[in-house]
Amino acid sequence: MSCELVEIAAHPAALGKQGGNGSQGFFSAACNDNGALDFRIVQRTADEGGQGEMKEFCGLFEFQFFFFRHSELDDVRFVVRRVVAVETVPDIIISDVLMPRMDGYELCSEVKKNKDICHIPVILLTAKVMDEEQIRGYDQGADMYLSKPFNPSVLISIVNRMMAKQDKLKALLISACGAQDSVPAEKDVRLELSPLDRKFLDKLYKYIEDNISNGDININILSRELGYSRANFYRKIKALTGATPNDLLKTYRLNRAAELILTREYTLGEISEMTGFGTQSHFSNLFKKHFGISPKEYLTEHFGK
Repeated sequence: MSCELVEIAAHPAALGKQGGNGSQGFFSAACNDNGALDFRIVQRTADEGGQGEMKEFCGLFEFQFFFFRHSELDDVRFVVRRVVAVETVPDIIISDVLMPRMDGYELCSEVKKNKDICHIPVILLTAKVMDEEQIRGYDQGADMYLSKPFNPSVLISIVNRMMAKQDKLKALLISACGAQDSVPAEKDVRLELSPLDRKFLDKLYKYIEDNISNGDININILSRELGYSRANFYRKIKALTGATPNDLLKTYRLNRAAELILTREYTLGEISEMTGFGTQSHFSNLFKKHFGISPKEYLTEHFGK
């Protein structure tokens, strides 16, 4: 069942209360087109008191949220499948550690093992403050561990920082694709990616590089080669790079072409064929749109007349 849009004022004192009516649930956050946060509850609270507290929690972000029946949440893998299936994959998952049928550690572990959504940052909320508990959370792949009670401004700050970090990572990945180091090592970019995502991008870029002269490569071929459905592949690429698969492929080709130009070993006609653009005129038009200058101007800019 679902709940319509509600607007509830946040009461800092109510967040993270201990006791029988403490919140027990987790929810995921997705960004809509204008950058506003859309939180979706995917676990009911234990009782009406806890449910009210969680509503106040969601009121921090003032977007719609949806409740699911307890019977749907016996298996954490079911929840993960639901997250994978949503049209807009969440940008952040925020989970309470203590939940009726599963705990946040289980959820986090399943998210980080799932190739479709392992890129989503996970924030765990808990009253357990022992070092051992935090270590357990980080061992399961948690990106942040926040102890209750906490000031809601702290959570908002963490979410904003994570979103900014994701945007920066996306920009770095899309700008570097097709370059000699397509997954850049500088600034620990590779460390920001989960092992599954590093493997995913390495495999994707290797396939594109090996077949770059094939102008017929498209999202259907790429998703099949990577072992994804077309829809999940599209969402995965969009989540990691901020670009569509077609735009990523085009950017890869153009960045690779720019490197080939600077070798001065090939004509522009040869480079357009080598990178799958076909005609030189088509290649030149796309190159100028992307870099702001023509391939000839690009060469002149680097080596002079």
